[in-house]
Amino acid sequence: MPSIAKYIGKNLLFFLIALLILFFVNLAAFIGIGYASMKNSRSQLEPGMISEEMVQEINRNPSDIHIGATSLDKLDQHGIWALVMDNDTGELVWTHRLPPDIPKVFSRKDVALFSRYYLKDYPVFTYLCERGLLVLGYPKDSYFKFPGNYMLIHDARQLPAIALVYVGLNIILVFIIYMFSKQKLLRTLIPLSDAMSKLPNTPIQPIQVEGELSCLAEAINATSKKLQEKDTIRANWIAGVSHDIRTPLTLILGYADKLQRSKSIPAEERREVQLIRTGATTIQRLVDDLNMTSRLEYNLVPLNLSSVNLVSLLRQIAVDAMNADRTGKYSFDFEVEEHTIPPVIQADRKLLERALNNLLQNSMKHNPEGCSIRISITKEAPNVCILIADDGKGCTKAQLGQVNQPTEQLLASKDYLNRKHGLGLVIAKQVISLHHGTIEFISVPAKGFRNIIRLPLRGGYDHLLC
Repeated sequence: MPSIAKYIGKNLLFFLIALLILFFVNLAAFIGIGYASMKNSRSQLEPGMISEEMVQEINRNPSDIHIGATSLDKLDQHGIWALVMDNDTGELVWTHRLPPDIPKVFSRKDVALFSRYYLKDYPVFTYLCERGLLVLGYPKDSYFKFPGNYMLIHDARQLPAIALVYVGLNIILVFIIYMFSKQKLLRTLIPLSDAMSKLPNTPIQPIQVEGELSCLAEAINATSKKLQEKDTIRANWIAGVSHDIRTPLTLILGYADKLQRSKSIPAEERREVQLIRTGATTIQRLVDDLNMTSRLEYNLVPLNLSSVNLVSLLRQIAVDAMNADRTGKYSFDFEVEEHTIPPVIQADRKLLERALNNLLQNSMKHNPEGCSIRISITKEAPNVCILIADDGKGCTKAQLGQVNQPTEQLLASKDYLNRKHGLGLVIAKQVISLHHGTIEFISVPAKGFRNIIRLPLRGGYDHLLC
């Protein structure tokens, strides 16, 4: 997109300007450090400031060297010693304040060494005169010498600290520039990122972003609108198909019921009519489940909250299941601690009843040979925990991983209708989620299936459960 290229170009220009500013800051720092070093060096008598004057005084009368009192006073003030070495013999012909460890005769090799480096750890500086060689010796801790130049040893000792401070300041400046640019970028990208993360699951409010990235905001808004339109179309299509299927199903079930009660048809045909009625009832239940999960997915089911006694509700569901079990293959064990007052929560009774009934029917549906079903209620503050478990066939680890997926992923999967545990569990998950609760499925093959539901005790009802 041209606007994104413009945005990147603008940021690159910003960084170039920042680097240019950093260059001038460094240049100013170098100038400041150099000026401070020069100012510090003025406190010491530099070799060039006294050597020229002394050389002139020596050259006036090379045979009888006489240095003026002014020059000697300058040497004494700064702790400088001096000597004049004969050019031919290397012997000393004149000295001033010469340290005792300095030799009285020097070879050419000695002269070559100390003229570039040190003489007995004294930084020395040499100058040619008519009589030979003038040598000025400074205190040991005054100058740092290196070939071709020199600097104050005080400054040399501060070099590591100066370099460290210099590098540290540059790192801080670069970090400040980076953080400033990052914050500016984040202020633009965070609303876009939040919108994109919410886009797959929930409708988003139109976002407003000014500047070069406004085109991305427009694209996200357009995508959100298109997805909402598609979701609406899908929800309406499911509702329409469900309605269209219910009408002929009602006729099929009505005529099947009439034929089944008719005494004019043989017993064999009556059994076939019963199969038709059972199949039609199954289709009707699947259509109802499909319509319900679609409405729950798009938050089209309003919550009619009221005080719901969970013990009473679960006992009623269990009694209805026992009455519907004409085979006697299923046994029910209802567990509530004797000292526990029946917990009351704020919930939509019809939706919660459907979810819990789906879980109970799931255990019965997938264990046709029969099983024991256990229902219990316990408190896990700040929640109430409901357990619906059976000792039947259970399911595999792969199937368990599928049903434990988030509802959005479960619904997005192409084959969720063909799974062993289908829309009943999906609706249960949606209803529990709508009540701000959680549901967990635990199973081991041949060791049963467990449903663990946790619902919050809200609305001032927590005191009813001891």
